[in-house]
Parts: sequence; structure tokens; C-alpha cells
Amino acid sequence: MMGEELKNQKQLEMESGQSLPELQLSFTLKPGLDPRRYNVQRTNEVAAIFSITANGDIPESYVTVRNKSTKILQHVSSMDPNVEPWIYPLFYPYGTRGWHRYLTKLNSHKRITRGQYIKYRMAIRDGFNVFLLGRRLFQQWLVDNYVKMEKDRIDYCKIHQKELRVETYQGLIDYMQNRANNLNGRIGKMIILPSTFIGSPRNMLQNYQDAMAIVGKFGKPDLFITMTCNPKWREIEENLLSGQHAYDRPDICARVFNIKKDYLIDLIVKQKFFATCLALGLIEDDDEWRRTMDEAVKWMMPRQLRRLFARILIHCQPLYPEELWETFKVAMSEDYTKHIGILQGQRKAYIQINAILCAEGKSLADFPQMEQLAEIGEEDDYISIDQVLEIGMRQYNQLNDKQKEIVDIVLNKLDNNNHNNNCFYIDGPGGSGIAATLLPEGKTTHKTFGLPVPLFNDSSSSIKIQSKEAQYLKETDIFIWDEAPMTPRYALEIIDRTLRDIMSNDLPFGGKIILLGGDFRQLLPIKMRVDADIVTDTYGDIIRKKEFDKIAKTAILSARNIDVDEINKQVVELLDKTGERVYTSVDNVVNSD
Repeated sequence: MMGEELKNQKQLEMESGQSLPELQLSFTLKPGLDPRRYNVQRTNEVAAIFSITANGDIPESYVTVRNKSTKILQHVSSMDPNVEPWIYPLFYPYGTRGWHRYLTKLNSHKRITRGQYIKYRMAIRDGFNVFLLGRRLFQQWLVDNYVKMEKDRIDYCKIHQKELRVETYQGLIDYMQNRANNLNGRIGKMIILPSTFIGSPRNMLQNYQDAMAIVGKFGKPDLFITMTCNPKWREIEENLLSGQHAYDRPDICARVFNIKKDYLIDLIVKQKFFATCLALGLIEDDDEWRRTMDEAVKWMMPRQLRRLFARILIHCQPLYPEELWETFKVAMSEDYTKHIGILQGQRKAYIQINAILCAEGKSLADFPQMEQLAEIGEEDDYISIDQVLEIGMRQYNQLNDKQKEIVDIVLNKLDNNNHNNNCFYIDGPGGSGIAATLLPEGKTTHKTFGLPVPLFNDSSSSIKIQSKEAQYLKETDIFIWDEAPMTPRYALEIIDRTLRDIMSNDLPFGGKIILLGGDFRQLLPIKMRVDADIVTDTYGDIIRKKEFDKIAKTAILSARNIDVDEINKQVVELLDKTGERVYTSVDNVVNSD
């Protein structure tokens, strides 16, 4: 503007033939002011500074235009597609429309966000891209759109407070309301910025807590390492256009820095740094632990090998624990694979190793090189349908006619999805004598249904309705319970209540098919409110034949129920809780002499 005015004055001087006086414009500054405040801008970067509104919002970025017909000034929102062509005519020389909220992809009805539109404009292509040649104007365009994106994100949080579960902060609202009442004031509308909003107080607090959790888990860091972007990096200079500097292309600087950061993390995670240190002899290798396991395989049982492997992980910290597992997983899972197959047996041994680590305050999560349990699934989720079907058909063909009749009745009940009369009892004289833990995938009643020890009439299951164990029970179709007569009635009552709650079904056992098996003949006879008759019914033949010597030589090792419960409680506290085990005992008579 000043240049045009000077040109007009010189033209007027030539036409009038008069010499115009030379004027000098000077600025008088107050004493104490920094004169550099009015110097020409020398910085190479562009930034945005704004003050929030009275409501704490980012100020609206709008353009003021003058209507030709009405001569009235109008404010146009930043959402208008004509705003960018008005502000940046060099970038839109033909007046093409900019981004707007109804902009969609080609051949699609899916809308494009402002961020996607900006990335599209910044994309490096073979053709001419005026945005990438804008230098400071390009920086201003980036900063301007970044502020608009931040405002869009804040507006989204304001509009979608209900989806963000703001009602859960009712306690905070009540506190603020009480405080406002005490001060004779009132509170405005509360807007919660979630932790997903980058830069919000909750986001910064969450990042701080995550960092402190890492320190609490792994200890204080030994080194504080920073990584900055060097504008002289070869990758940056080689991708600059003619006449450009690094500060003209913040997009290239950000991309190169991110690539180098990802490459550094990849080197650390894949342990290429450790391989170099190992080759230089700066750290030890895993040969010693490999030789240890190789020697132990020759005389240790699989259960002992798993414990040894867990001890090596905890105390020796091998560089490549996953290779150690791959080398000796066959030996460590041999006791499982011979019953349930190779893959499932090795998987169960792997889970058992994690249980041993958890008992020592560690877990497989402390060894990120090894496959995590979340990647291979939980212990009870994996079932080979083909393998189970083949085994089932083979065993079905081995049944006798009466056994097949029972199986057909139960399977027919399952196929018809009939929830009535789903409780069955099979009278099996003698029984198999096989413990539940020795059957394929067999489990005890206490573990499956979370029964407490000991059982009382007011006992309840430890399984929560929303837990993984409850989901497992919900997905199970048939429960086969062997030696059911040996179980107190309290167990059946607890299981009945638990399944009704989980299934939200008031039918017996929640409508599940319950197959009870056992032999009541193995139980002692029951006589109500008598003592002598119990002895007579139990040892009737011996007493009638007067074989008292035989009775005298027979030891009855028993204890009162209250003493048995106390002994069981003490023994359970001494047992290894990392997994299920079967303990055998031997009773003998102590010679009184």
C-alpha cells in the first residue's frame, strides 16, 4: 500500500511540475521498550497464538466478507468451503472449493475428515503441488488447519458428552454444586475432556501414571536418552525441492524423524543391538543355560524340567528365552503330550510354566520375546473338534447296548434343546476308580464351580457372573459328574444356585444337562438318631459269628468331622497352589507296645 502511494505521488509530481518535499516518518518509542519488538521478522517458522474465549473455547476462525448488494459485513465460518480460497488465493488460483463437512470420496458415500483432506493436499506426487512450494505460507496453512482440527475435536467432545459417559462423574458435579451453594454462586455446564484427547489434563495424568507404573515394574531408568531431528540429515536434504530449506518442509522433517524412531525401536525390540554386543563379547550368551537344560533332560521328569526352566527365566535372564523353550519344549511337555496330543500338551506345559512364574511374582509378560498367553488363548478355549469327534466315535463303538442307550438319551436331549428334565443319574456299581484329574481335560468339582473348602449350608461359589469362568460354564452343554454320591448335598445346592444365576434361568441347574454317576452301595448305611445300630449294620456278620479277634486286629483310623475340617484347612495351606496335583497317603497302625 505504501509503495503504491509513493508511486502515485511521484506521478503527480511529474504532471504538476512541482517538487514535492521529502518527508521522513519516524517512530517515537517510550523509554524502556525493547526496540527489537518492531524489527523485521527473522524467524523461519510459523506458530499460532490465541486466547481462549470466556467459555474456555478456542476462538472461532472466520472470514469477514462484504455483500455487494446489501453492503453488509458478514462472518463466514471456517466450515464453509469458500473460506480457504479466500484466505489462500495462491493455493487456490481457480477458486476451487476447500474442505467441507459433506465432502466424500470418489465413488463412495463415506465422508472425508479435515485431517484426511490435509494429508491429501500434502501428498508428494509426480505432478506440480503448489502447497509444497508455499514456504512460509505453507507453514501458515498447516498451523491454521491444525488449530481448526483441535477445535473440531473439542467440539466433538462437547457434543458427545453422553457417549463419553459423563454421567459417571456425578460425584464431581455434586461436589461442585455444594461448593457453589456455599459461595452463593452457580456452576455452569461441565465439559469433560477424555484421556483420549491428546494434551488434556487427563491424558497427561494417564501418561504420567503409565510411566510410573513402568518404573515400579522394572525399576528406575539407567539412562535418559533424547532424540532430536537434525535438518542436515541426508534423507531430508535429498528430498527438498530446488531452493527449499528444511524449515520450508516440516512434513519431510516429521516423516524422516518418525521413520528413524521406528527403526530404532525395531532394532531394540528384535535385539539386533544385543546380537552385536554378543559378537563383541560384551555380554554372555545362552550356551550355559542350554547345557544345563540338556543335562537335566537326561534324569529329570517333565514337571521338574518346567520348574528348572522357570528358575532360569527368573534368576538367569537368558537373552533368547524363546529359543530355549523351542529347543526343550518336547521334553518339558512329555507328561501331557502322551495323553492329549503334542500341540495341546505343549500348550498346557507352557501355561504351567506361566503359573510357576506367577507364583514367584513374575509372568510371561516379563519376557516379551516369548509368545504371550493372550496370543495362544486361554487353557480351556482350545479344542480340536476333529480329534475329539474321532475319539468319541471310536469310544461309542466300544460301548455295550445299555451304555449306548444312556448315551443316546443324553445326546437326544442335547440335540432337541429341551430344557426340561435335564438331570440324569447313572447307577454304576463299582465305578472306574479314576480321579477326575487323570481324565483328559478332567477337573475337580471344586475348581470347576468355585466351591469353597470346607462346605457349609450357607456357602457360595467364588465365580462371578461376569467372569471368564462364568462364561466357560455358560458355554458348556453337559456336565458329567462322577462319584456324585460322595459329595455333600451342599455342593449340589451351590452348583444349582450358581448355574441359575449365570444362565438367568430358574430351571434346575439353569437348564443345563447334569449327568451324575456313582454307586450308593459304596456309602455307609445311614441310621437316624442311633449309635449301636451303626456298628451292628456295619460289622453285623463279624459280630454274629463272634469273630472278635478279627475286629481287634482291624484298625479304624478316623477323626471327628470338626477335626477333619481343621486338618484339611492346614494341609491345603501347605500345598503348592500353582496347579492341580494328586497326593496319595498310606495309613498304618502304630504298635501300642
